[in-house]
Amino acid sequence: MRKKINEKINKPLLLKYRKTVRDKAIKNLDKNLEKFGIEKKEISKKEYLKLLIIEEEQIRESNLNKTLAFASLIFLGTWL
Repeated sequence: MRKKINEKINKPLLLKYRKTVRDKAIKNLDKNLEKFGIEKKEISKKEYLKLLIIEEEQIRESNLNKTLAFASLIFLGTWL
């Protein structure tokens, strides 16, 4: 029962996070393709999706690093 309640609460937040990450990744990927002079039409859907997945992973990793840094600062601030 508790698991179902947690899933209902966390699912919208998780979906919103995934959507924002996907949107950022698409914007970054489009900027990078434009910077290197490549149009979307020139690459296949498979290649575009691979690049999009790589961009999403980089954004998630960046978010994780920021979160860990913030958490460690809070921990050290309360510990001292």
